[in-house]
Amino acid sequence: LAAVGVHEGQLLAGGLVQQGMDLVTQGQLAGDLRRGNGRGLSHNGFLPWKKIKNSIEYLLENYTEKGTSISHAASISNLSEVHFRRVFKEILSIPPIKYLNMLRIEKAKELLKNTSISVSDIVDAVGYSNVNYFCKRFKKETGLTPSQYRKNNFQ
Repeated sequence: LAAVGVHEGQLLAGGLVQQGMDLVTQGQLAGDLRRGNGRGLSHNGFLPWKKIKNSIEYLLENYTEKGTSISHAASISNLSEVHFRRVFKEILSIPPIKYLNMLRIEKAKELLKNTSISVSDIVDAVGYSNVNYFCKRFKKETGLTPSQYRKNNFQ
């Protein structure tokens, strides 16, 4: 995405899910890669982004499920997990686990703002299995605990 002028901060701001898929499905990213702006992504004329498109769709459709994993996303692409992680990061400018966490945190922020669901229920709803890990990830991404975020943003 950085190759087409989209930066991580823009992905975090509202359109994380749609922006990433729009670029992949509309072929904007493909055209950019064919022009040589995605170094190392073409192997024998094949663009791995086509392979990871299904994996991105899997992550987008299943990020709220606890069983969603990067290793399963890699297997959908028929790539080794190591190769998948490398290709994913080259294309989207972030590692797949960070992308998965960002999807989950964005959904949690939405739930914290717009509902009174307990934090532990939100943890389950967004695919985390450990409340402490979720709170640590949430604070790292937002600078606030989930409770502080809710208090500052509740409508």
